[in-house]
Amino acid sequence: MAVSVGYRMALVSLVMFGWSIARGEKIGLRPIDQPWVVVQGVLFFGLAFITFYHSTTLITSGISALVLSTSSLFAAVVGWLFLSAPVTMRMLFGIMSGIAGLAVIAMPQLLAVSSGPQTMAGVALALAAAACTGCGTVVAMRNQQAGIPISVLMSWAALFGALFSFALALFGDMSFKVDISAAYLAGLAYLAIIASCVTFFMYFSLVQRIGPASASYTLALVPVVALLLSALFENLTIDGYVIAGGIAVLFGNILVLSAPARQAGDLIFLSGQVPFGPDGALVGGDIETQTRQVLDNIAAALEQAGASLDDVVKTTIWLTDRNDFVRFNAVYAQYFPHLPPARSCVGAPLMVDANVEIEVVAYRPAPS
Repeated sequence: MAVSVGYRMALVSLVMFGWSIARGEKIGLRPIDQPWVVVQGVLFFGLAFITFYHSTTLITSGISALVLSTSSLFAAVVGWLFLSAPVTMRMLFGIMSGIAGLAVIAMPQLLAVSSGPQTMAGVALALAAAACTGCGTVVAMRNQQAGIPISVLMSWAALFGALFSFALALFGDMSFKVDISAAYLAGLAYLAIIASCVTFFMYFSLVQRIGPASASYTLALVPVVALLLSALFENLTIDGYVIAGGIAVLFGNILVLSAPARQAGDLIFLSGQVPFGPDGALVGGDIETQTRQVLDNIAAALEQAGASLDDVVKTTIWLTDRNDFVRFNAVYAQYFPHLPPARSCVGAPLMVDANVEIEVVAYRPAPS
């Protein structure tokens, strides 16, 4: 296992170095960043793959994939502890919904598996793979925040993952003989270029955009896709377990990936907020009442993202009736009493029911 992972990651590193150089990226690493890139490489590109592959030799791939999906929980906890990455109840509920859905899907398989030493070892290895994936994702976020381009980061991290895998194989007295058959080389090329270079570049781009926990949660779709492929090619029956579990996974995706606030670098972008109350119903009343509700909603969303109204630097306001501006402004000033943010106000007479909508941009330096 370690030898195959080493060859795969060595090829990933070679391809990504070539791409980085072709794009004119500076491929050097600062001394302060080098240990962190090594850690990312060992965890994400080395141990995570080796332990997961070993787990699939002891338990079925469906159960291994189910356990691997818990990497989002590791990423959420570690990201919160070390990077102060915001973790909201909405996000945690979505993650748990996805994991519960996967458990329902795998229930028939789980009930059919004995709980012998081999099974327990397989689950432990899959759990180790999940921990390495989640922690490696958090370290990747730290490295990206340090300004390392994703292609350069992948080049070095994959190289360190390959070196670690080869060292492990050497320590374990494993054979380094390469299968030169066309099938093996074609499979290696596919795994390295398509399943690694392309996929992981997209994955780490997602980490940069939405954070480690949410990005790791996308792995929850892996066993679902595997089950669908099994239905097409292995005569798997799509029963009530699969349907119910699939709905739970999709619901979890909606909760995790549709949060109103997104952080990009040091800026937090909050989508336009209208006066929805805690019960989800539109709050009626005059412009003052609706303005307070909107600003309360904004404050709550920013708090979930680890910021506050004091961090807001820009607002865009839509008013159904421009004549409401004076009364709107009186309430608005109560929420921004000291250094009001820059703002734009636009008349929007076509808004239905809501008399006001506000979109904000906040400044919150990303953890270094």
